[in-house]
Amino acid sequence: AWPRPSTPALFLDPIDLVEEENSPFYDPAVFYPARLGEVLHGRYQIVTKLGHGSKSTVWLTRDLHQSVLLSQKLLPSIPTY
Repeated sequence: AWPRPSTPALFLDPIDLVEEENSPFYDPAVFYPARLGEVLHGRYQIVTKLGHGSKSTVWLTRDLHQSVLLSQKLLPSIPTY
């Protein structure tokens, strides 16, 4: 298994906009507020952002159970019709 980080991930300054926040279609209610080092479902540790679209972000994650890297697309938890 991959070791857990010894220090917490650094947080982005909320004043600094990241690329999806600069999009005219950005809605903070839609994007999941992922943080580097965060572990999803007790298994997938967020390593870095790979990209974004109008309604989702794609992250490189580390599977803590199988020691492999995966891409994870984080979609909104609410319908966005």
